[in-house]
Amino acid sequence: MYEDFCASISCIFGKINANLNIDITTGDVITPKEINYFYSKILEEGTIPIMTYTIETILAEKFETISSRNITTTRARDFYDLYMIYSIYKDKIDKDILSKAIERTSKYRGSFETALQYKEIVELLRESEIPKELWKKYTQNNPYAKDVDFLDTVSIFEEIGTVLNVNDDTK
Repeated sequence: MYEDFCASISCIFGKINANLNIDITTGDVITPKEINYFYSKILEEGTIPIMTYTIETILAEKFETISSRNITTTRARDFYDLYMIYSIYKDKIDKDILSKAIERTSKYRGSFETALQYKEIVELLRESEIPKELWKKYTQNNPYAKDVDFLDTVSIFEEIGTVLNVNDDTK
């Protein structure tokens, strides 16, 4: 189906030592297509071009992972990522592209029918203690997430799912 790789790079600049982890994925569908993103350099002028997914595709992958694993998930970070990315970029997200990205990603992964059941998944996530406990542990280990309530992440998941109702041809 698709492959995930993680590259770990040790960076040394003068007295600064840092480890950089880069997730590399191949084989997934990108909707509408990959984009060239320009990362600003920190220590000097200029940018570094990197081919990357669109925001809509990133959200689609997170949405698909949450919907396909629902209460059995062990990946609380997907909830956090979905919540933060959507919250930050909400006004820039093209809902039609997001709908198509969710459809294409979940069909590619064989979980489109499950994605269409997002309302039922929302209820399971709200009622089950399993993901809430997972979230509690995640926020204890990742203080940057401590001010985010799990049910708020579920509400964002639900809001994103509504784009599947926009186009009747996705059903």
